[in-house]
Amino acid sequence: MIDPESIAKKVQLTLANGDFSASPCISVCRMDAQTGWCEGCLRRLEEIAAWSTMDADARRAVWLRIGERVQSLRSLQWQPCTAAQPDPTP
Repeated sequence: MIDPESIAKKVQLTLANGDFSASPCISVCRMDAQTGWCEGCLRRLEEIAAWSTMDADARRAVWLRIGERVQSLRSLQWQPCTAAQPDPTP
């Protein structure tokens, strides 16, 4: 299950130290059918697949989107779902 608070802390630390080389992955690789996000890192499959070839600016953009997704989950009081739904954020 997604833990928005620990993901938010990791986003804050990463944005604060400016080192975007570390992957957001925490080895909880399970895609949520409702959002299309990984339950461990809140990335989409395209972001996960492209991570190793992204430059620092692209990785920073992913970290910012993860932060936006955390905020979205907080406001929606997210619960996992098995039914496919559209991604609420790009």
